[in-house]
Amino acid sequence: MFLFIKQSLTQFRFLTVSARPSVPGYSFRKSWSNEEDLMLREARVKYGRSWRVIALSFPGRTPSACSSRFARLTNDPKPIHGRSLAWTEEETNLLREKVAEYGSRWKFLASSHFPNRAPTQLANHWTVKGNPRRRLGTWLPEEETRLFDAIQNDKLTSQAVAQRVGTRNAWQCWYKYHNITQSKKKGPFTHEEDKAILDAFKLHPRAWRFIASEVSKVTGVKRVPGQCRYRYERDLDPRVVKVPWTAEEDKILVDAYNHHGSRLSTIPQFLPNYRGWLRIQERIRILKGRGVIESLNSEDES
Repeated sequence: MFLFIKQSLTQFRFLTVSARPSVPGYSFRKSWSNEEDLMLREARVKYGRSWRVIALSFPGRTPSACSSRFARLTNDPKPIHGRSLAWTEEETNLLREKVAEYGSRWKFLASSHFPNRAPTQLANHWTVKGNPRRRLGTWLPEEETRLFDAIQNDKLTSQAVAQRVGTRNAWQCWYKYHNITQSKKKGPFTHEEDKAILDAFKLHPRAWRFIASEVSKVTGVKRVPGQCRYRYERDLDPRVVKVPWTAEEDKILVDAYNHHGSRLSTIPQFLPNYRGWLRIQERIRILKGRGVIESLNSEDES
C-alpha cells in the first residue's frame, strides 16, 4: 500500500513538473518585429509587470529581454537592471547641464531627469565620459603644480581640488597625488638613504617596518620594508664580502648545492667567506646560466 502511494506521488509530481511551461534561460539575438512590439504592449497592459508570464508569449525571448524591449519602447522608469541602454550624445549633454546645475545628486537626477537610468549609471557615465574636466594622457607640469597647490594650501574636498586643477576629475587628482606621495620609490639608493638605514638598524636591528618609516622621515622618500631589507643584507651589511668569487668558492658552492639543494640557510656555513644569502642566490643563478652546476652533476653521475 505504501509502495502504491509512493509511486502515485512520484507520478503526480512528474506530471506537475512536466505541465509547467518553460521559460528560456537565454534570448536569441534577433530584431524585434513590429508585430512583436504590438503584442508586447498588449501583454504589458494585460499582465502588468509579470515578465515571466509575458515571456511565454514570445518564444526565444527571456523575461529580461521583454522588459528591456518595453523600456526602450516606452521609457519605462523601472526596467530590469541588466544590460544598460547605450548613452546618446543628447543624454550626455543633458547630464553635464544638470550636474552643473545640481551637482552630483545622482538619486535626484535619476528620478527627475533620467527616469530610465539608475543613480549608479549616472555616476559611472559622468566619471568615464560626462565630466568635461576629464583629460586623458600624461599630466603636464602645470597640472601637477595646481594639484599640489590646491591640496597643500587649503583643506579642500576632492571635488574642490578637481575644480582648482580644472582639467582633471576628482578621481584622477586623488590617484595622481597618491602615486606621487604614497607609492614606493624605485631606482638606486642614495647615500642619504643608506645612512638612514644604517642608523635605524643600530636602534632596532632587523625591524624592517621601523627602518622603512625612519628612512621616509629622514629622506622624505617612501621605501617599503622589503627594499630596505634587500639593500642592507646585500650591500650594507658589514659582514658581507664583496670581492669577486674565487674558483674554490664556486666549487664549494656547487658541491653544497648539489648535496643540500636550494637551502640558502644551510649553504653559507660551507663557504670560507660570508657572502649573504642574496649574493649566494645570485651566484647560483649565474652558475646555472653558465651550465656549471649541470656539468658537475653529470660528472658526479658518471
